[in-house]
Amino acid sequence: IEKGDRNMKTKRSIERGYATNNGIVFYSQGFPIICSETYRGDLGKIKTRIIPSVVAMSLALSKDKTRINRNIIRIFDIVLIILCILSGRIHFAIGAIYFSITISYDMLIFIEFVYDIKSKRGNQRMAGKYHAAEHMAINAYEKLHRVPQLDEIKKFSRFSKNCGSNEILYNLIFYIIIGLLVSFVAPRNIILYIMLAGMTLILMPIIKSNGLLKFLQILTTNKPSDRELEVAIESIRNFEKMEEELKDTETWSNVFSSCFDLL
Repeated sequence: IEKGDRNMKTKRSIERGYATNNGIVFYSQGFPIICSETYRGDLGKIKTRIIPSVVAMSLALSKDKTRINRNIIRIFDIVLIILCILSGRIHFAIGAIYFSITISYDMLIFIEFVYDIKSKRGNQRMAGKYHAAEHMAINAYEKLHRVPQLDEIKKFSRFSKNCGSNEILYNLIFYIIIGLLVSFVAPRNIILYIMLAGMTLILMPIIKSNGLLKFLQILTTNKPSDRELEVAIESIRNFEKMEEELKDTETWSNVFSSCFDLL
């Protein structure tokens, strides 16, 4: 029985997925080049389709509304570095250069991304709701080992330690810490700098693997309504159906044929 339970728990998991402005995409566990997309159509009806992962990725990239110009950011960086040099504090200049190379562009992109999610006029506001619904659906599915009901899914967290946005958040935090150490600690006490930098290198992977900062996903998610949660539940149902169909050779062949008609 215990072995069966472990197998069931292994089966009832979703490794990869992401939210769009009108739905949720889940990748197949056995055939990761295949995805199940569940979304609300223009008339509000929930629809689903099986698509190749390359199509899913192109759809995600086509929704990227980033507008920040790299040249504007570089001008800002140059001005910052010049001010630091003129101040006579060389270590500040070193820190500013480090900040420029490793942090500034990604940070500004992230700030704009968060604004797009949180602002009432943001392009990614609905994606933020579907992102939260996606997490709640996965958390419920992995806990209950079945497709959740609407009243059940509402009880689960909208945060996930396996969320892809964690990588961005943890990298930003890591580089900010190292940037501050380079600017303010290294010029005064190199031994202390090495110790603190070493502690950062050791602790950040531990914090990341345990999802200790997953609450920061409050920046990348919005509280979902029943409409988004209904799509999330249907997404789980369609994911299960896709996985079952892909076990059958004939169905598997038909799915592949229909998928690559989209390419």
